[in-house]
Amino acid sequence: MSSHKRKTHQIRAHLPNMESLRSFSSKLTSVARDRFTFKYGKILDLLSIPVQIDAVTALAQFYDPPLRCFTFQDFQLVPTLEEFGQILDSPRKKIGPYRGIGEVAKLEELAPLINTSASDLNPHYIYRTDGKVHGFQRDYLEEEARKFIDARKWECLGDVLALLIFGIVLFPHLEDFIDTSAISVFWAVRVKEEDPVHALLADVHYTLHMRHEKKGGLMLCCIPLLYLWFTSRVFDNVFTIETMTKLEYCGDFSNVPLIGSKGCINYNPMLAIRQLGYPIVSKPHDKAMEGFILHNMGASDPGMLKRIIQSWEKVNKKGSELRKRGDATQESYTQWVKERAKKIKLPFDIIPPSQPSLPKPTPISNEEVDKLKATIDRLEKEKEGLELTLQNVSYERNELKFRLNEKTKQFDKSKEAFKAEKERKEAVSDCLAGATNKIEECKIQLNQAWKEIGDWKKLWDLTLKQHRETKEGLEIRISDLTSMLQESQALATLERDLREDAERILRRFPMDWKGLHEELRNLRESERRQRRKCEALENRNQQLEGQLHHLQDLANQDQATIQELHQEVINWKTDFSNLAGFATKVVRGAPRLHREAYAVMLPNNTPAAVFNFVEACEIILKQFKASVDAARNLEL
Repeated sequence: MSSHKRKTHQIRAHLPNMESLRSFSSKLTSVARDRFTFKYGKILDLLSIPVQIDAVTALAQFYDPPLRCFTFQDFQLVPTLEEFGQILDSPRKKIGPYRGIGEVAKLEELAPLINTSASDLNPHYIYRTDGKVHGFQRDYLEEEARKFIDARKWECLGDVLALLIFGIVLFPHLEDFIDTSAISVFWAVRVKEEDPVHALLADVHYTLHMRHEKKGGLMLCCIPLLYLWFTSRVFDNVFTIETMTKLEYCGDFSNVPLIGSKGCINYNPMLAIRQLGYPIVSKPHDKAMEGFILHNMGASDPGMLKRIIQSWEKVNKKGSELRKRGDATQESYTQWVKERAKKIKLPFDIIPPSQPSLPKPTPISNEEVDKLKATIDRLEKEKEGLELTLQNVSYERNELKFRLNEKTKQFDKSKEAFKAEKERKEAVSDCLAGATNKIEECKIQLNQAWKEIGDWKKLWDLTLKQHRETKEGLEIRISDLTSMLQESQALATLERDLREDAERILRRFPMDWKGLHEELRNLRESERRQRRKCEALENRNQQLEGQLHHLQDLANQDQATIQELHQEVINWKTDFSNLAGFATKVVRGAPRLHREAYAVMLPNNTPAAVFNFVEACEIILKQFKASVDAARNLEL
């Protein structure tokens, strides 16, 4: 007997290690978690999905590449945007699908999102696989996440955790490596507010198509999301897809084109009508199932990529009109699916269940009939007793159920109260951490101010010393110049007296011409000597006056320098007064925050470590206040 199954492919699936990601997720506060979900959807839930890899690889064998669906014996399943969006609770504020395939954010733009600089980020932006893939190592981003946890920077922790999930779980490529394709989707979601669901669905169809085309290989898509979607179609208690509006086609395409992180591909939403809650009777038109695929991130056909992007500007959706019956003249959908399954052959044999043969009736006697009737009467009586017992048990069960509901309500109230108390404690902890950081900043500023005070005081003392030395030197120079000036005046007076004596002698002895002539010549010689001395003294006097003017200029410059230093001291005093005022505000405001934090702490529910921390903050505030008072009373 010939087999009707096709040969299976060696398709593999790998689930990354998500233990550290779950640990980072547990560190997020409730407020930070809500913000994370608002920005990225419920991607944190994918970290706790118990994926069975064998189920995923078995499902991949049923993929039908031309139809972009999973074809079984008499039905089909298609992963759709509506289902993926409902699973991830895609934020409604997203402005459109992912369009940035091949675009990579610059390090200068990416660095602020993880609270670092481009220069620090650049050494960790490395190549893998012989320089073909660019990105970040997982260890580096996890180390940054731990730093944000220690610093209680929850917003930055959320962004780094999202980048890790995008690169490791949602858009995997290399193990423990976040490549540029995942970074591109993350950047589009975080900054451009584009929807990642389209890229996730595109990667699922793209990787399944490529694995069948190459007859095996590793699936590079979000395995937890694909597994959760599949189990939602098999087990109603896992996830329920409600009836919803369906996207039928985009632009001039007959179906829906998708842009993923690695390439572009279409899918056929007409094959998913039944699984979205609407009837499907006839076979879909062949035009509605026309397919295409673009490799190398769309670089092989830029015109087609541009056409895909433009098609999302005009989308066509249907809802209640899908409830209409199909065209009776067309081939039945179920018959078409069965024929399709026979044509492509399923990867596994379908063994129909065997029906057991009915036993032949056996004749019995009247005595046995009477015994059976008696047994039936006895069983009827036992049934009545059991029904009465069942009623009593049901009454007790209902009563216990009512009590359980009451206890559940009380437990829910206690849980809400505990959650509120936990959030209040987190708020108090954040407030105390902020107050501690503020106090540390003030202490650093105060220490810097004390250091500046010491430096300015030393400069002031040095300036005063130089001023005193300059003043003393000027006084000595002025005294010397005054003495020399007095000597010059005395010589001039002596010369004037000599001239007067000579004139008086001439008037007294007019006849003694020879002696007078000799005496006159001596007097002239003496006059010349005295004149030379006087000229020398005048030159010396001029030199001393020049030196005196120079010393006066130096004194004026020193006086100007002293005035500038005095003005700087006044400015510094003003700055110090402002700092002292700021410190006073901190000293007055911080105790109020401390009292408020102390007031909301409950003795029975607050850990001793928190009480010790609050008391330590009180001691620090007292010491800080004492330092501020000492600084305020300081006299320069």
